[in-house]
Amino acid sequence: MSCHERGRRSRHGSAAALVSVNFRLASGELGLDIEIRLRHLDGRWLAVADFDGEPEVGIGASARAALSAALATLGPRTASVLLADPQLFSVSAELRALA
Repeated sequence: MSCHERGRRSRHGSAAALVSVNFRLASGELGLDIEIRLRHLDGRWLAVADFDGEPEVGIGASARAALSAALATLGPRTASVLLADPQLFSVSAELRALA
């Protein structure tokens, strides 16, 4: 899994911080390789999970809630396996560093 990207954008002359992290979740057991984009702006999180070119969008008050919503179409078991991936610790650390 790799994480990267942070941006700052301004809107109407005021500086608005856009936190942006991209990474992949993969599971050989499940046969999945999913590209994830997380964005935080104005107090809300947006997660886009790309399943072979088919994006699923999740919105939440936290990054995890948004990611859970984006992965929900995979079903509870599959989403739980992906959300329990220890590699997400590095994503959490990256998000803390960007905050």
